[in-house]
Amino acid sequence: MITWAALHTMPVPNAVIFGPDNQPGELTYGAVRVLGEEDQLRALHRRLDAFFISQVAELAKSDEGPSKVYSPFPLFLMTCVGIETLGKVFFGRIPNQKDGKPIESPEDIQREGFLMVCNKLHKHFSRPLSKEQKNAHDELWGVGAQKNAQTPSQIIYRLGRHTMVHGYRGRGVFITEGISEWALETGAMLINPYWLWRSFSIVYKDLWERLHSNKEANNPLKKAALLYLHDLLN
Repeated sequence: MITWAALHTMPVPNAVIFGPDNQPGELTYGAVRVLGEEDQLRALHRRLDAFFISQVAELAKSDEGPSKVYSPFPLFLMTCVGIETLGKVFFGRIPNQKDGKPIESPEDIQREGFLMVCNKLHKHFSRPLSKEQKNAHDELWGVGAQKNAQTPSQIIYRLGRHTMVHGYRGRGVFITEGISEWALETGAMLINPYWLWRSFSIVYKDLWERLHSNKEANNPLKKAALLYLHDLLN
């Protein structure tokens, strides 16, 4: 009899589809497990291209016209999923330790990765809020709330990503097509979900190009991606 604990720790079976091959056809988990590192990384790239980028792009507006399906809320949610995924792929790491014990939680590292990717979406996302913006945030959310909203990226993470994932609602980050990019107003963030997706897509492409072009053995992007693959395949 297979226990729940055994099922929980069992790796994905070899026969499960991992993603597309570099030729017509598909790769299974078993096939990817026996590939070399470089081929595994390219398989991961194709997997995310096919199973995430291509599918979510159907919700976004194309250069030629409107989106196929009007779905700004799902698009914003899936962009947040993409930001978090890129954070795990390119900026994941083993928790720091002290006396042989982790001093960070997986949530700490996950949040760090999300913020590192989010900061790349706009040059001001990593900048500290002004005194006026922090005061406006406190007026809206209560005294001391600004400690969790030091930058626009932190606002997206805490009041955008969290509330959409856990309740499918806006609570401090509101989506609109009335602005071209984003803005902070009266303690809240307004953001155009189509612009956010386009910015994410540019960063996604750039990070993969940087990983593939850097052949150094200590390439931090490659080390992080291999760590992600190890978790995915084992």
